[in-house]
Amino acid sequence: MQSFLQHNTNAAEFMCNNAMERFSQEQGAAGKLAPRVRESLGKILYKIGKDLIKRHNLTGGMEWLARALEVIDPQHTGSENFAAELRFGIMQHLVQTSLKTKTSVDLERARDAMEIMTNEWPERLNVHCLGLDIIVARQLGAEAYHAGELDFLESI
Repeated sequence: MQSFLQHNTNAAEFMCNNAMERFSQEQGAAGKLAPRVRESLGKILYKIGKDLIKRHNLTGGMEWLARALEVIDPQHTGSENFAAELRFGIMQHLVQTSLKTKTSVDLERARDAMEIMTNEWPERLNVHCLGLDIIVARQLGAEAYHAGELDFLESI
């Protein structure tokens, strides 16, 4: 992934695709990666996604964030605190970027991610704020926004 840091996304893409393809072909290989290795790989993929988003390549950034989320699957990383925080950060960026693109597919992706975030981190205020942002982006109306505000206030 060093190639990406030198702004060579094609090489980083090639390396990532080869790794992901290898793990999908070998039964159980993905599960054999140590949680720390998964966290390191997820962190690198997350950085690539954030950097692409910062350079206004929202679609490319979302692809890398989705890859990072796939690697940081709690089924393989367990409940380690760092992996959970990394997963939260990836999902938060995925939702925020989805709200910027405003395509129906991305808004649906944001809604799905928010459902997971609300279930896993119901006490986090920024989860509720993102939920309100999704209501506005999907133009669900004042009643839905009011209900979101009530959920938000109940979590405080």
